[in-house]
This record gives sequence, C-alpha cells and structure tokens, in this order.
Amino acid sequence: MFRVFADQADTLWSSLTDQCRQFAHAFNRELGADELRVEADTTTLRAAYPKADTELFVQLDKTDRYVECWLNSGCTTYGSCATDQRPVGLTVKDDALRFVLGGEIVTEEQLAIMLLTQLTSGNDEQQAP
Repeated sequence: MFRVFADQADTLWSSLTDQCRQFAHAFNRELGADELRVEADTTTLRAAYPKADTELFVQLDKTDRYVECWLNSGCTTYGSCATDQRPVGLTVKDDALRFVLGGEIVTEEQLAIMLLTQLTSGNDEQQAP
C-alpha cells in the first residue's frame, strides 16, 4: 500500500484536478460566464461556486496517506459555514491507487463529476457512482 501510494498519488491527484478543471470549463462555457472556479496545487483542491454560496475542498495528506473532502455552504449568506464531510477515500485495487466515494471505487472523472455536480446543484444527497 505504501509503495503504491508513493508511486501513484501524485498522478492520481493530478488527474482529479484536471478532471475538475475540465468540468468547470464546460460548466462555465454552458453558462456563458466564469461562475465555477477551481484552484489546485499539489495537495489541495478548492472549487467555489459563489452564485450558490458553496465551496468544495479536497485535501490529499501525503504524510498519513489519506484524502479528506468537505462541502461548505452558507458562508456568505448566513455568516457561518455549514460543513458537510463527503465520504471520499483511497484504496488499492489490482496494484493501482483508486478513489473511493461512499464505499464504491470511482475514477477521477466520476469523482469530479459527482462532487462538482453536488456543489453546483446544491444537492447534498450523495449520487450513486
């Protein structure tokens, strides 16, 4: 597990951030405005949708080898955030590091679509993978 994480975490993370950027680009193109913003670095991903007063944070902890994900809403409207931790994790299957959402293995594309759809729709219900 440790070797697989060390060898594949950066590539998996990069793929997730790329998928989130692609989703945001298509979403913004459809709206005709820059409404969904995605910022990412080597361990943190932030997607903000100010129109709905929501933001998504995903953080990769390379030291302890895990991922955290939470969705904040109401920060501007109510002056304090409602935070909902999303059931995102990591696993190894067939010698490949994979994302897990709600106990199901998902691709980086599926994870990006599910999380950003929840962010932009205001739907806190977890979508089935």
